[in-house]
Amino acid sequence: MKTMKLLPLKIAVTSALIVGLGAASTANAQARDRSLDQVQAKLAELAEKIEKNKNGQNGQNGQNGQKDYNQYLLLSQYANVLTMEELNNNVVKNSSSIETLDNDIAWLNDNLIDLDKEVGVLSRDIGSLHDDVAQNQADIAQNNESIEDLYDFGREVAESIGEIHAHNEAQNETLKDLITNSVKNTDNIDKNKADIQALENKS
Repeated sequence: MKTMKLLPLKIAVTSALIVGLGAASTANAQARDRSLDQVQAKLAELAEKIEKNKNGQNGQNGQNGQKDYNQYLLLSQYANVLTMEELNNNVVKNSSSIETLDNDIAWLNDNLIDLDKEVGVLSRDIGSLHDDVAQNQADIAQNNESIEDLYDFGREVAESIGEIHAHNEAQNETLKDLITNSVKNTDNIDKNKADIQALENKS
């Protein structure tokens, strides 16, 4: 049985959005309804079918077996997409008050729109995706490293938020001190004016 050939990450991710979601007219709605748990359950089911085909326990090979392989590989990429989306959502929840992160979210949305626009073009290339399982495993490992990078980025963002908060607290304390000193100076000026007035009255 031939194994799937993965496109670069951007192509594979977008292709997963096609195969995992069905007809093009309902693809986006189905993608939103499919949770990460559902995708992982489907992957487990496909893995069992593929293993049975490989061991000769299932008589349906050929095109059906290739279809299972194709769907397994593409759903693996789609699971990574859902994981990255979940990470992005967590970043947004943890830093919703930071304006710079809003800009990052807009950038991510723009990229998702670009991926949607490529669906029609990439759908013509699905039939030519062939490669060996070892290459697929290497690509999945690379995707997992990218997910780890996203985790690290989220932690860095959280640390930056903490530093900004601490800096703002320090500035607030400094401002309080300045206000206190200003009030004291105003009181001293008023007192000095009163003393001068009293001296002038005595004269």
